[in-house]
Amino acid sequence: IRVVIELKREAMSEIVLNNLFKSTTMESTFGVIMLAIHNKEPKIFSLLELLNLFLTHRKTVIIRRTIFELQKARARAHILEGLKIALDNIDEVIALIKNSSDNNTARDSLVAKFGLSELQANAILDMKLGRLTGLEREKIENELAELMKEITRLEEILKSETLLENLIRDELKEIRSKFDVPRITQIEDDYDDIDIEDLIPNENMVVTITHRGYIKRVPSKQYEKQKRGGKGKLAVTTYDDDFIESFFTANTHDTLMFVTDRGQ
Repeated sequence: IRVVIELKREAMSEIVLNNLFKSTTMESTFGVIMLAIHNKEPKIFSLLELLNLFLTHRKTVIIRRTIFELQKARARAHILEGLKIALDNIDEVIALIKNSSDNNTARDSLVAKFGLSELQANAILDMKLGRLTGLEREKIENELAELMKEITRLEEILKSETLLENLIRDELKEIRSKFDVPRITQIEDDYDDIDIEDLIPNENMVVTITHRGYIKRVPSKQYEKQKRGGKGKLAVTTYDDDFIESFFTANTHDTLMFVTDRGQ
C-alpha cells in the first residue's frame, strides 16, 4: 500500500516523521549476533572477522577452480600436441594404422615410433582416417597456442599471492556491478534511539506562574503585541481569584529546574 500524510501549513515535517519512526514499524532496529560454526566449533564473530573468513573462502574456491582449469587445459594441450605430431607425419601414421592388426598394436607402434603417450595415441586412433587427414594444421596450432597462454596465466595465479588477490577483487567488482542495488538498511556499531527532543517542535514559549501556584506554558506567538508603552498581554486565562504573578520565556527544548518550598 501507499500511505500519503498531508500536513498542515504550520506543522513541522521532521517532527511528524520522527513520531512515525517512534510509534510505528516504519523504522525497525534489531541486533545481530553473528554466531557461526567454524572449525567444528560455535563462535561469535565480528563483522571484520566474517569478512576475512569470506575472503579466505573465496581464495580457496579460486585456487581449486584454477587448479581444475589448469589440469583441463594441460590435458587438452597434451592431446593437441599429439595431433600436431600426427599431422607432421600424417603419411607414416596412416600407413602404420592400416598395417596394424588391431588397435592395441597400432597404439603401441605410435607410442614407440613417435614418442607419444597412450592418451595421445588413443586420441589419434579414436579418429576416423578421413577426419584425421582432414584436420586443419593452422586450427590446431592456434588452439594450442591459446591453451599455452592460458596455462601460463593459470600457473602465474597459483604462484602469485598478488595475482590471486587481484582476481578476487575483480570478481567481487563484477558481482557488485551485476547486482548493484542501493542498500536500504544501515549497519551500525551502535544505534541511538530517537531522543525525546526529536519528537517535540522547537518553539519559543512563555511560561506563566500564577498567584495560586499554577504553571502554564503558552507559545510566544500567542503573546499579543501592543503599541509603544504597552506592557503586553498574555493570551492566558486565569480564575477570578487568581492572577499571573510572574512569567519568563523559554524554549521547548530547554531543561527547567524547579525547587519547592521544601527544598526539593
